[in-house]
Amino acid sequence: MAQAATVLKNALAQAPDIAVQRIKYQNALAVLTGSTASLFQLPERPLLMTPVVVPAGLPSELLERRPDIAAAERRMAAANANIGVATAAFFPTVKLSGIAGFQSGGLDMLFDWPSNFWAVGPSLTVPLFQGGQLNATLAQTQAVYEETVARYRQTVLTAFAEVENNLSAEQLLADEYQKVQDALQSVRRQLEIADNRYRAGLATYLEVAAAQNAALGIERTGVRLRGLQRVSVAALIKSLGGGWQAPEI
Repeated sequence: MAQAATVLKNALAQAPDIAVQRIKYQNALAVLTGSTASLFQLPERPLLMTPVVVPAGLPSELLERRPDIAAAERRMAAANANIGVATAAFFPTVKLSGIAGFQSGGLDMLFDWPSNFWAVGPSLTVPLFQGGQLNATLAQTQAVYEETVARYRQTVLTAFAEVENNLSAEQLLADEYQKVQDALQSVRRQLEIADNRYRAGLATYLEVAAAQNAALGIERTGVRLRGLQRVSVAALIKSLGGGWQAPEI
């Protein structure tokens, strides 16, 4: 009886902290659902949710929905397009005109090719020589593209690592939870035997209390593992970019 009183006392002492945590989590859920915190309420009863079963053979294409992968892919595509722009700068851009000559009439500008323009029909203006600037620009653009490719590859590898970690964690926690459930059945059987022995006068209530304490400890472990498993499933859904269900078209 003294042991039961101690357990009850500890539970009452922890009640305020648990209530505060519940309020914080409830307000956080209100924010996530776009509701007013003061109007959002959760049911007091436990959430009787069946465990989420992760299907086997998930396609890797699911990860393409991740914002970080999509953004890295678009940056890589933009850098690739810039190579075409830098390459096109080597070719003249012409505007046709009825006049041929130079922008400046001074002979000292004769070989300053950036100031030259050609005209064949309606007006053509083009820089003919810019030293190594175009080559340097092209080299820089190619280097930027290679960097974006490397960043894209690293982003994809990181995403795959996150998925693998969350899958492994979910499977490990599911196995541990099943082991705890098996142990709980055994302990509950022992509690039933201890209770029958107590009622028959063959044992003291201390044996029953010890069995109850063991069962309670295993139940707490099971609840903790179930919570961790659901957290790992939520992390897996996040790492996949939104779950494994195909989007409806």
